[in-house]
Amino acid sequence: GKVQIEPDLIRSRIDGPFKGWRNNKTRFKLENGEIWEQRQPSTFITQLDSPQVIIKKRRFGYTMEVPAIGRSVHVKRIK
Repeated sequence: GKVQIEPDLIRSRIDGPFKGWRNNKTRFKLENGEIWEQRQPSTFITQLDSPQVIIKKRRFGYTMEVPAIGRSVHVKRIK
């Protein structure tokens, strides 16, 4: 079978309006077509238009950083 290599760093943008995240199941659609989902309870409310995001592989999973607000959230890829 084909080996799927997961990159350690993904740079993209949110596809459309970004309102932050709340509780623990917020989904984030990226301009590269990927969909990521929040994987730990946390809430941060904001209002941005297609902000840049940087998804980084960590020892215990991925985090999605939003440089425009200086915040990050734990995520997992679902598509």
